[in-house]
Amino acid sequence: MAKVCVKCGKVMPDGHPAYEIRIQVAADFDGVLAEGGSPAEVESKLQALVNAMELADPRNLPGTCSTRSATSSAASAGIGFSPTP
Repeated sequence: MAKVCVKCGKVMPDGHPAYEIRIQVAADFDGVLAEGGSPAEVESKLQALVNAMELADPRNLPGTCSTRSATSSAASAGIGFSPTP
């Protein structure tokens, strides 16, 4: 049974070469999180994030219908925060 290219529609007769190409991409994490600032500043930002999480309404967390409250809480804590879709 002949194969047909899904991109261009060309028919590849039986017995002729056909290729399947797979590309794998992986991040090469070096173990360093470049947050910036002194250890005390990083600790302060983390504490502000924890506080914002504790105050956030679970019904308004990222990934739900409304992300305004969680984003606002994080923003008011001085944390850059982008909810994921």
